[in-house]
Amino acid sequence: MSDGDKLPRLELLSTLAFQGKISNGLVFHCDKKHIIYSIGQTVIVKDVATGKEYRYCGHSNTVSCVAVSRDGTLLASGQENFMGYKADVIIWNFQEKRIYGSHSIHRVKVEAVAFTCDSKYVVSLGGQDCGNVVVYDIDGLVPLCGNTAAPLAGGYANILKCANTRNDIFISAGNNNSYDMES
Repeated sequence: MSDGDKLPRLELLSTLAFQGKISNGLVFHCDKKHIIYSIGQTVIVKDVATGKEYRYCGHSNTVSCVAVSRDGTLLASGQENFMGYKADVIIWNFQEKRIYGSHSIHRVKVEAVAFTCDSKYVVSLGGQDCGNVVVYDIDGLVPLCGNTAAPLAGGYANILKCANTRNDIFISAGNNNSYDMES
């Protein structure tokens, strides 16, 4: 008899429809009551205790990334689009379940979104056909600045992380690429 045979049986309580193709596409909210993920063009917020789902609709194509602000008041999501079209970044008011702000600067795909530690800015990373990183001011509802995160011919940035203690530092990295920038 193994030690595992002495343990109580783990019972399945629920499942969710999540394919897992999106890097960091399943996010726990800081309130420890909700999980956030996407299905197609929709961002889903699920209450873990009740199983109730809330749908945040506003993207015109498949959601490619999601993030939650450290204070839990905002969500951000990016999408992918068809070649030649812009890809949206949407910032959502979590409590009101509505769009708070957005921008359409990236081409084809938004690879990642991240909030700064003070939740004042959203940083977004364009995909392989874009190669740009954009800093968006949440209070002013405007993009503040941007730069190339990866040269279109030489690399592919697909990871974006903001610093935990300073709102002016983030890093992007990926295939044959690493670039950090102080904003």
